[in-house]
Amino acid sequence: MLYFIGIWILLIFVCLLIGTALLNILQASSFKRTGDRFIAAVWLGLVALSISLLAVSLVFPLSPLVGLLLAISLIFFSLQSSGTRTELIALRSRLSWSLICRFLTLELAVAAFMTQPITWIDTGLYHLGAIRWLAEYGMVPGLALIHFRFGWTSSWFALAAPLNWNIFNYQTVAVTNGLAFLIFLLHFIISLTHIFTNKIRFADIFITIFNFIAFPLLIFRTLPFIKGKSIMAQILISPSPDILILLLTGVIAWTILIISDQSYLRTGASENKTYLMDERVIPLFLSIGAVSMKLTAIPILLVTSFFYLFKKPLSIQRFLILILIIFLLLSPMLIFGVMTSGCPLSPSTFMCVNLPWSPLSLNTTALSTQKIGVDWALLGRPSDGDNFWLWILWKWSKSSILNLIIILLNFIAVIGVFLGLFFINKKSLLGAIWVLLIGIVGMIIIFKQAPELRYGIGYFILIPTLIAAIFFDKIFLNIKAQVNWQKFLLAPSNFLVKKYFNKPMFFVGLATVFCIQGIAQSRLFLPPALPTVELAKAQINDIEYVYPSPLSALCWGSQLPCTLGPIPINIQLRDPSKGISAGFVYVKKES
Repeated sequence: MLYFIGIWILLIFVCLLIGTALLNILQASSFKRTGDRFIAAVWLGLVALSISLLAVSLVFPLSPLVGLLLAISLIFFSLQSSGTRTELIALRSRLSWSLICRFLTLELAVAAFMTQPITWIDTGLYHLGAIRWLAEYGMVPGLALIHFRFGWTSSWFALAAPLNWNIFNYQTVAVTNGLAFLIFLLHFIISLTHIFTNKIRFADIFITIFNFIAFPLLIFRTLPFIKGKSIMAQILISPSPDILILLLTGVIAWTILIISDQSYLRTGASENKTYLMDERVIPLFLSIGAVSMKLTAIPILLVTSFFYLFKKPLSIQRFLILILIIFLLLSPMLIFGVMTSGCPLSPSTFMCVNLPWSPLSLNTTALSTQKIGVDWALLGRPSDGDNFWLWILWKWSKSSILNLIIILLNFIAVIGVFLGLFFINKKSLLGAIWVLLIGIVGMIIIFKQAPELRYGIGYFILIPTLIAAIFFDKIFLNIKAQVNWQKFLLAPSNFLVKKYFNKPMFFVGLATVFCIQGIAQSRLFLPPALPTVELAKAQINDIEYVYPSPLSALCWGSQLPCTLGPIPINIQLRDPSKGISAGFVYVKKES
């Protein structure tokens, strides 16, 4: 628990500085409110730090020292901005002991929750292995020859690599998802505060409802009322990027709604029609970061690219800047994919190249059945003559009651949104249309490429959230016009806040309870140990490796290189004098 808390405080501070500098560069005048600016800055900084670490891994192993030096360098460059320094001073003046106690209590609660035992199968299958390779060796050419999933690049793993030390036996591997969950809860609280203090915007209503829907999916393994299972609650206690895609889907939609809100006057560069690096880069930047974490975010990138382009007047310069931004930010991921598997978008075989460690014939065999990350055996394949879309909807809805409920909600919501667009405030109409597009494009691509709920759950709850926000906004405005909102709803909540929730000692007491819980469960400092497995030693040519015994077991935190079984192809070290750090190559067997 205490390790998580310390790392989260450090990372939030680093990401806040980096993100604030980016907001100032983009002259993001739409994010004027302190809470909005804080959340946007932290997410921007988190994405920037993740991509930067992935870029560094192309040259250096991501040890704690390398991660620290990179963070210091990014802080140094961020503080060169006078606007960033001014905002930091202003934020410091807003801090109080009560606010600090509330934040630390929330951190303790999240840390107590996140230090549960890790049970998600993919962590033992390849997540932890990928993180260990990054931490100990950085990018390793031909690594996908050891296990094809090691070719699946993720900047989220790059962020986790310097935070998980050998001395802790990689028990802290869920620290990054814990950080994302903490930011998610902070955003939830801030948006609720805006609603209950009459500083409401449509984006506040939207993100509050989105987070309200996502929250039970993330914390309950068995959902109340519907008796369905939420696999996301199991995935949360792991380093899986699936959690990031879910949270960033809501955050990116929220940024689009804020930027598109026509009721807020903007000054400076954002009004300059010829300015190319404006605040519309924010959702684009976040979506590129999401793609670098997992390819299931490609639908968000498609929509945010058009969102960036469609600013009057349209220009070829804006299109060229878009291509440049996408290429620069995705280049670490593309290079990493080529160097580890020969495929820049691994596991997709699109644009694969023939390299010594990735013959096209080998890649085609290994990856042809892999889409964006789905095992089609979960659902099977449609028969000849079956309509693909009807078949996939039928099979997918039958596989889980939660899937069926989500499908029905989206059918109702799509109709409701088109009706709701006639009732929505004109100031929020444009943003709502873009959010609707993200949901529709996302669901279509996920159904086509990866029909499993965890790959695109953010898309599936986006449209129901939008329709709920539209009608809640309409009802809220009507109630506000007819009754004294402050008197009937805000007065009781303000009384409770002043009576109890504004006193530091109240939060100190809560923090003590969580600490006692951590001591009682022997995880006050670190989470529980990872599962251990018996290993069998093997050798192929000049490569010594291990694999779990029995073969049904997983590698988890085993020594490197670890595979799931005997390596079935003929490979050898790329440079025997340098060992496994120099990588692996495929060798054709002599006939």
